[in-house]
Amino acid sequence: MKNSNLFLKNKVHTNFAGRKSLNLISKKFEKIYLDIQNDIEDTSKTLNILSGKFNFNFKLKNLKKFKKFKKIALIGMGGSILGAEAIYNFLQTKIKKKFIFLII
Repeated sequence: MKNSNLFLKNKVHTNFAGRKSLNLISKKFEKIYLDIQNDIEDTSKTLNILSGKFNFNFKLKNLKKFKKFKKIALIGMGGSILGAEAIYNFLQTKIKKKFIFLII
């Protein structure tokens, strides 16, 4: 069933917002978009990992020495450990190592 009153486009329909507010929203979006692009190119920002020029500062060869470990303990305080634990819980079926999360 097609509803002719429904517009599925990437913009706010003019019936719901005036021309001035649409221009304001557009300008704000443009500024935020440019800020994000600048953060991606800035090597001191976390978003730089999304850049095509990003390189890790370690060699994969150095990671292979940790392959022999069966258990890994992560130590953190409060919220700093929760992100790692959430990722582990999400990928638990694919990870073969046992992780121990210690909250201080």
